[in-house]
Amino acid sequence: MDSPPAVTKILRPGKRNTLLSRPRLVNFLHENIERKLLLVSAAAGYGKTSLLIDFAHETALPVCWYALDASDGDPKIFFEYLVAALRRQFPDFGARTRGLLENPATQRDAEVIVGTLVTEIYETIPTFFILVLDDFHLIEESEPVNQIVDTLLRLLPENAHLIIASRTLPAKLTLTRLVARQEVAGLGVNDLRFTAEEIRALVLQNFQTALTEPHARELAEHSEGWITGILLTTHSLWRGLFRDLVRLQGQPTNVFNYLMDEVFAQQPPALQKFLLESATLDQLSPALCAELLETRDAAEMLIALEQKNLFITRLDEEETWYRYHHLFQEFLWARLRETDADRWRALHQRAAAMFRARNAPDQVIAHLLRANLFDQAAPAIEQIAQATFAAGRWTTLAKWIDALPRQVVEQYPGLLISRGMIWADTGHSDHALQMFSSALMIYERAGDRGGAGRTLIKQAACRRSQGAYHEAIAMLELALPMLGDAARRDIADARRMIGISYGMLGEWDKCARELSSALELFTALDDDAAIALVHQDLGVAYRTLGNPNAPQHFARALDFWRRADNPLGLANTLNSIGVSQHRRGQSAQAIETLNEARAHAHRSGQLRVEALVLASLGDVYRDQADYAAAQDAYQTAFDTARQINEGFLITYGLNALGETFRLTGDLDMAERLIHQAIEQAESHRSSYELGLTITALGILCNAQSNPETATEHLTRAVELLERGGAQRDSARAHLHLAHARWLQREYREAGAHLKTAVDIGVRLSEDQFIVGDSKQLAPLIEYARAKKIGDGYWARALNQAHALPLAVAEPRAAPAKPRVSVRGFGTGQISIDDKPVTKSDWESAATKELFFFLLAHPEGQRKDQLLEELWGALPAAKANGVFHSTAWRLRRALLPDCLIYADGVYCINDAVELDFDIAHFEAAVRQAERAANDAERADAYRRALALYQGDYLEDCGSAWCVPIRSALAKNYLNTLLALADLVAQQQAFAEAITLYQRILAQDNYREDVYRALMHAQVRAGDRSGALATYQQCAQILQSELYLAPSAETQILFERILADDPALAH
Repeated sequence: MDSPPAVTKILRPGKRNTLLSRPRLVNFLHENIERKLLLVSAAAGYGKTSLLIDFAHETALPVCWYALDASDGDPKIFFEYLVAALRRQFPDFGARTRGLLENPATQRDAEVIVGTLVTEIYETIPTFFILVLDDFHLIEESEPVNQIVDTLLRLLPENAHLIIASRTLPAKLTLTRLVARQEVAGLGVNDLRFTAEEIRALVLQNFQTALTEPHARELAEHSEGWITGILLTTHSLWRGLFRDLVRLQGQPTNVFNYLMDEVFAQQPPALQKFLLESATLDQLSPALCAELLETRDAAEMLIALEQKNLFITRLDEEETWYRYHHLFQEFLWARLRETDADRWRALHQRAAAMFRARNAPDQVIAHLLRANLFDQAAPAIEQIAQATFAAGRWTTLAKWIDALPRQVVEQYPGLLISRGMIWADTGHSDHALQMFSSALMIYERAGDRGGAGRTLIKQAACRRSQGAYHEAIAMLELALPMLGDAARRDIADARRMIGISYGMLGEWDKCARELSSALELFTALDDDAAIALVHQDLGVAYRTLGNPNAPQHFARALDFWRRADNPLGLANTLNSIGVSQHRRGQSAQAIETLNEARAHAHRSGQLRVEALVLASLGDVYRDQADYAAAQDAYQTAFDTARQINEGFLITYGLNALGETFRLTGDLDMAERLIHQAIEQAESHRSSYELGLTITALGILCNAQSNPETATEHLTRAVELLERGGAQRDSARAHLHLAHARWLQREYREAGAHLKTAVDIGVRLSEDQFIVGDSKQLAPLIEYARAKKIGDGYWARALNQAHALPLAVAEPRAAPAKPRVSVRGFGTGQISIDDKPVTKSDWESAATKELFFFLLAHPEGQRKDQLLEELWGALPAAKANGVFHSTAWRLRRALLPDCLIYADGVYCINDAVELDFDIAHFEAAVRQAERAANDAERADAYRRALALYQGDYLEDCGSAWCVPIRSALAKNYLNTLLALADLVAQQQAFAEAITLYQRILAQDNYREDVYRALMHAQVRAGDRSGALATYQQCAQILQSELYLAPSAETQILFERILADDPALAH
């Protein structure tokens, strides 16, 4: 996928000289940039975009810019431009996301794409950055895009921050969670109104006119700070406009239209003509304007418009691009339509021809529709409808078709089918069926059997999604004879759909037969992706039938997904394999397979599949009686399902949690959860979900010693599950129904249900559905064995029952905390679990410095203190953004929770256990001072000295660390001296001499140490060494300080020279 053609939408606008900087608002953005979302909301004309341009040019942070228009309401287009906007700042970003957008299997799955995009941001964008979504109101009615932005706001990593500018508050975004977590801030109309001082400054800057303070205040009050006219008016238009603006009453848009009218009327005729006609184009360049208008002066005209500041914005790019203010463009369109409708149509027709030559069909269609040239637009849309649908751009295609009159659309059945497919895939089956019926009538009237057959397939898919499986099969069987040999793909799709429908009806033999036929057809077509999907389907069918060939079909699907590196396909197939392994009792292999499936699901960003895998893992853990692990897995699956509103998994998660609580003995909690699950199932009108949940309720009633009620529930569950062909689940319901009957001493009925459960289990070659409850069912199983019901079938279940622990949820061991080792002596170094944090991990020296600065201030620091100390050379507002970027890098380099903000200060989280050499050094010195004897004292001193591997943070030159470095160096020298004196008293003269010499290597002006060294040398019998030490002392003092040794030092020297025997003691 190449970058989108309208590059102007992702260029950061240039900063005009006429733009007035508004520090109070820019500083607000700087000061709140750590929030996940900043909203700038006000009507047109309050300077939203100008404010963001000013901020984008001032901040030190990377800014990705996306100027939205109405076409961006299509989720596919939105994703394409979003990725392109990010790639302008981060060229290495987006390979996986772009791959999903190009892949027909994933391009329409917004959840997968958002998940992958977020993962790629985390993995490939190594810095704090800002994404601006300007003019969000233009797509505010697009439910899919609002959902995408909602999901982004929920999942974006800490380094990604959004600024949304809109004329209205984005009502369809879910901001409650962000508000509760204080992750959103905003500017509204009251903030954006120009103050009297700002109006005076603007007028002086742009019009070289000094307003009096009363006049400025009057303007501010009467215009309520809305002064687009002032912002966009040139000096030549200045006179009289203020007075008119003050008098004019009404909505800002009315005022804006008035001002545009006044501005337009005062332009020269040639410039008026250029304005009206060039507005035909959404993005302007000199070359495009010259071709469209057949003029040679387009470049000069654009420069003149920019110089006059006539509602046009120049964008940053090597080739000069411009765009008009949206309202001004709409004004120009309306003016040209009213004054010269023929010219309006001719220009759009010419623009369509220009873009057709450039192979830009979207632009072709947009211009034809804008000029109401529907007879030309319809075939242009039909020509690319299939490709547009396949590309996932449903909203765009729907908007094009809906813009055509119905009588035109009905001449093109392909457009009816495309619109029906969009209705169907967006969950509006009734609308879709109407479209398909209309298309079918056209094909039948024309005698087009192939077209009619393809339409029937679409109708059948729609009916299947509604649960009308018999009707869907009938439609497909009717369609097949209509399709010729050239429609092999349609025939293959139909066979697969028939097979899946039979599976949903529980007719698994027919399901497998149809799927096998589809597999042959797709194999002949050499469609590897479709072949893999059918192998996956066949694996499920054969597993249900107990056919031993199921694993090989899963293996073939898995092989393709691995070769294609398709994480979604891998996750789905591995989940199926893991479930099969679990059902065969291969728990260890199942857990390994399902964990791999979970990793692929996470990589794909498909939360639904990840939740499905977690639920499968929960099933394995529950059957192993690892109830704490099962609860963790089910709870995470349920939370994820609720987050994405995945109905079946919400039901399954609640039900599974309820069953797990039952197994741990918490029957009250189990009952609450299972009843919640039943409510969900009833709201979904799903027989299968109801069957599962009512089974759980019946089993719970048995555990509550209420077998009569259990019998009622389980009888209903059996009926529901058998109706849907869910054999394994119905076998489990039969088993527990047998238990309820047995508890009531209804042995004949119990035996009948036991036999049914055994028959199904033998047919499926499975007994895993017994294992999880085998401890509770052990007496019933013993009864079955005694009565020769399924003799031999129960052996593994009984063995498992004896191996299971008592039904008590043991607390799981807390995961080990990371070992964080910090070395502040010498060059600052940190390692986590023995892995060093490298320079590339830190990304900047400031990140490591921030960590050590906060470590040196364990009480924490206010943000203003941090900004002053570490970024004092930067303007305060800009420093704020740099701080938050650095804080994010710190958390990324070390641990997410290493830096916390509490009680108004930032600090290193004391819950993070640090192995800090400086802390150990200071503790050892304190221990020496409190030691009970010389041996303990000496040992503590030696431990402290061993830690001192250089001065504090030798690689940091900042002023803040100088006093700390000096204090530690002084403490180190004092410790050396204390230990030297101690060992000298103990007559360990060799060690004492070494220690004294280490002190002098650090501070060679200390005469007290020279004297101590001379004493030690004499007492060690090294009289010549002592004399040499004196000479060294005298030389250094003389050469560097121009001083002679003190009298005390000279007397000691003379005594050594005289060989005074008293010195030896």
